[in-house]
Amino acid sequence: TTRNQTRFEIINDLDHGDTAPGPVSMGKNSSRGKLLFQKRKLEADTLAVSGGGVVPRPKLDSDGRVDPRSVSNLLWASYYQEQKVVPEGEWEAFEEMMRTTLPVSFRLTGCATDGSVIALRNYMVNTHVQHIASADGRKLESIPWYPQKMAWRFDVSRAELRGKGPSERSMEGVDVDTRDPTLVKFHSFLKREGELGSLSRQEEVSMIPPLVLGVEPHHVVLDMCAAPGSKTQQLIEALESSPGKPPTGFVVANDSDVRRCRLLVHQCKRLDSANILVTHHEAQTFPSRLSIREELRFDRVLCDVPCSSDGTMRKSPDLWKRWTERLAYGIHRLQLQIACRGVELLKVGGRLVYSTCSLNPVEDEAVVCALLAKYDGAIRLANAHANVPLLKRSPCLETWRLRENGVWYNSYDELPADVREVGKIRPTMFAPAPELVAGYNLDLCLRVLPHNQNTGGFFVALFEKTMEVEGSHYFDKEAKMVAAPAAELGAEEQVEVGQKRKLDIESKGEPTKAPPRDHVSAVLHGKGEIGGLYDKLFVLKPDLLARLADFYGIDTTRMPLEQLVSRSSISKSIYFVSESILRTLKLDVQTKLSVINTGIRVLEYTGMKNIDCEYRLCQEGLHTLVAQQLVKRQVVHAPVSDLLLLYQKRTQIRAEEFTAETARQLKETRCGCFAMVSEMDEAVEANTEGCATSEGGAASSSVDPGAESAVRRHLLMCAAMWSRKGTVDVLISKAEANSALIWLGNTGYLATKYEDSAGATAATARAATTAKRAES
Repeated sequence: TTRNQTRFEIINDLDHGDTAPGPVSMGKNSSRGKLLFQKRKLEADTLAVSGGGVVPRPKLDSDGRVDPRSVSNLLWASYYQEQKVVPEGEWEAFEEMMRTTLPVSFRLTGCATDGSVIALRNYMVNTHVQHIASADGRKLESIPWYPQKMAWRFDVSRAELRGKGPSERSMEGVDVDTRDPTLVKFHSFLKREGELGSLSRQEEVSMIPPLVLGVEPHHVVLDMCAAPGSKTQQLIEALESSPGKPPTGFVVANDSDVRRCRLLVHQCKRLDSANILVTHHEAQTFPSRLSIREELRFDRVLCDVPCSSDGTMRKSPDLWKRWTERLAYGIHRLQLQIACRGVELLKVGGRLVYSTCSLNPVEDEAVVCALLAKYDGAIRLANAHANVPLLKRSPCLETWRLRENGVWYNSYDELPADVREVGKIRPTMFAPAPELVAGYNLDLCLRVLPHNQNTGGFFVALFEKTMEVEGSHYFDKEAKMVAAPAAELGAEEQVEVGQKRKLDIESKGEPTKAPPRDHVSAVLHGKGEIGGLYDKLFVLKPDLLARLADFYGIDTTRMPLEQLVSRSSISKSIYFVSESILRTLKLDVQTKLSVINTGIRVLEYTGMKNIDCEYRLCQEGLHTLVAQQLVKRQVVHAPVSDLLLLYQKRTQIRAEEFTAETARQLKETRCGCFAMVSEMDEAVEANTEGCATSEGGAASSSVDPGAESAVRRHLLMCAAMWSRKGTVDVLISKAEANSALIWLGNTGYLATKYEDSAGATAATARAATTAKRAES
């Protein structure tokens, strides 16, 4: 230690000492050159940690990342041992687990009862799980506390899964691929399905908050710090958990970083959902009013706040070398501000989840206690582990202290005057009096430690709002008018609001790359330049909407045409916006919401002149338009064998190649885009959660006569173009087609060529008929 202190004094003299003016010799034997050499060598061997002390520089693994087995930080260890974050007798297991790499975890996206999700899970179990389990003792298994086997864990590191490691050379000097072929195959599966949106790579503990929040289809939900979007995906899935019944609620996904908002849009687009609104605001100042008369309130609020992230050291070992307790001190105020804003935006009776990936009580229990003290009686803690009963947890802290410059303090009053003047340590960081803590019921919170279930560290608290709080009804600072009843609004004010909706392309700096297509009539919502930072929505012209409704047979009683909007006067795409989001945007007459993205693309302009309608269906919009039967025309119902032909041949398919009934429907279809739909009944075993398989590798067709759900119905859809030449071309990518073929192969259809698929279709139909007879 004395030697290191001396060396740091040398560096300090070099960096901050006075030097004589004029040229300085920098040769190898000069005094300054020697000091520089010693500085570089010291920086290569050791790292200084704020707060005092020197720690060895961590070693790097073959991937250039910090090897977690070589890291140490005495400040971290002494801090958490003193705080008693880890129960007595568990510190060694905790510290050992923190030095290991985090297993790979992922989640299947979509509804657990959806046929495509079940088929993908079957495929994974049959193709990967069984083979991986028999190799080197590795385990690919479902996460026990996550419902319906929708989340999985693979006990290897990310680097090992990618095949990173030193290469080997053969006798001829050629590089030899030493990667495990089982891992290579599984990694390709994860990448392919991740790009298609069928699964999402997500840290295991990150899946907890949406489950605890308990979202239902009628809830309006706010995700205050949503990027990169994994938790937002879970919220959308919970919102759309009733198959065949569209939700009446929606999710507002917000983030303060516009670049992360773009990443959030990319993540959520994989779900093909029209029930999400992406916004860009500082979470602590999120708008509370849409207009002079309309307030913005939410049934559920998720506050997954920014934090010091020391619970993620297994995933990001670089944190070891820069951890200090001051990281938590610097973020505590922002965390409390965001949580307070969340409480203010919450409806009475609504629920809020506060979560961090930090182990520090300053960011966890201290914020919870500060919220309960601020809104005395208006909010209360609810049972956070009711929705995750199988999740192992550790007890929360009821007392903690703060360390500053190596000295521990029990209360704010004990702090020296000079520390108080700096203002980085606040009274809300300290533990309240024991009698107050006892009444807060902190045992209802979740504190997850890595050694409990081989995860990262996490903290979750669930609040319930019992009465209105101060600050919920204030008008935002940006507003120029004070809230007033509708009857008190003057005509002049109403005109000012109405002028915001006029379509004025020239004054807004419309890009001149392409001329306007003359398909929009007014601005629905938006501010700033078209094509700028924020999304701008336009109302489509009535004549265009009428032509689309006539060609596709849109059911206007269930889907008003005003739900079809455009994002630009030169855009080729038409988007579908859910009814609840459309209502919210209409109420936002002052454009208080900075919208980055909303809606799902359902139609696209082709520019083709030899078809009856120049707008084609988009594959991502079929789930919304066709599955919910919002369009009645240009829909061809065909057996699975015809759909298999479409997927495999893809282009220039003659009508005669399809079955007779499908060919008849095609000839009656108007020239242009259509959707081919197949309804498939799959015979399954009861109570298998979609994982039972037969010996042949396909989903089992054995049926329990007494089972109520012996037949599962799937709906397959594909967008295609019918030309005047009498041929069909598919309008989906090759990757999507291949994924659909895998889907079919794991729902009882083993045929690999479309010529053989008719027999498979008939066999499965017979099995379904047998099942129905057995039920009756």
